[in-house]
Amino acid sequence: MNDRQRHHAYTAEGHVFEDTLLAERCTFDSLVAQTREIERTPEWQAHFGRPVIITRSRGSRSHAGGLEIAYTPHALRKTVPHEMAHLLSPSDEGHGHQWRSCYVWVVRLAYGDQWAEALADAYRGSKLSFEIIPLARTTPVFPPVMFAATVGTPMFNKTNNDAPARGPIAL
Repeated sequence: MNDRQRHHAYTAEGHVFEDTLLAERCTFDSLVAQTREIERTPEWQAHFGRPVIITRSRGSRSHAGGLEIAYTPHALRKTVPHEMAHLLSPSDEGHGHQWRSCYVWVVRLAYGDQWAEALADAYRGSKLSFEIIPLARTTPVFPPVMFAATVGTPMFNKTNNDAPARGPIAL
């Protein structure tokens, strides 16, 4: 498969999530627990409806396909919605239009409107196409209060004091 848009999608994703809550490393058990929380929602069930099989990746990257997600130990929190979006999009899609649409939808479901809009803005700024998939849910699975997050406060000490904090929620 030729995934020509992968680099651009990863760059946009990195720009939004770098130095934020979603860039936090998680244990394998935490990644599994987060996946199961999203999987239990009626919204996920309506789109996917089958149990997600979760395994440990044998390689150096997390990946998803068919019914399975394979996480590397200590993957970033953003890996959960990223890989779940692969389950919702066609297997030959890579990081194309449909996958990006699904990714924004899963981010909205998991973390709320601010995160989803930040990702959507990054795709728009990178001239990457996607569609907004409707979501009636108004409370995200993982609201910021669960992490005692403060909007706009950096998670890590910035090396460039002129650069603004990225993402709507940064610890």
